[in-house]
Amino acid sequence: MTTPQKRHPFNLTSPFLHEESMNGNDKICEFKIQLLEREMARLRRCRALLDHEIEECAGEIRKLERERAAIKEGKPVSDARPALVVGQSAWFDKLSDDAFLRISNLVRKPSRRTEEVLLPFSASALWRMVSDGRFPQPIKLSARITAWRVRDIRSWLQRSDLQ
Repeated sequence: MTTPQKRHPFNLTSPFLHEESMNGNDKICEFKIQLLEREMARLRRCRALLDHEIEECAGEIRKLERERAAIKEGKPVSDARPALVVGQSAWFDKLSDDAFLRISNLVRKPSRRTEEVLLPFSASALWRMVSDGRFPQPIKLSARITAWRVRDIRSWLQRSDLQ
């Protein structure tokens, strides 16, 4: 009884490829090398992503441990996020009333949590408010570009109860 040969996850060994035939067949060896190099590159990218995730989790754990220690000592816990003041931003205050803002300037994407934006809700909530008539209608600048006038947003901010 023969034991089955252990195979690579990518099935690089074939019953038709024997060690003797591979010695003279450079194309097969080159193919295997390229396949393994691509797999190594993919695994390195995965490792880099995982390292980033691990570092974010470790930072969050350190922050929570500091907060827990402060709570045990009876000290006030300060939140790392700055207080959100809706509609007040240095870049927004400098814009003229005739300027246009796109949705990326108004709301925060989940992937860009650190960017300074104007409104504290998501893009889907913004579009829902537009369709309900609770937010100014945008202006179509072209077939694929929609924007809002700064004047309309400022007047909405003054009327709204977000500030």
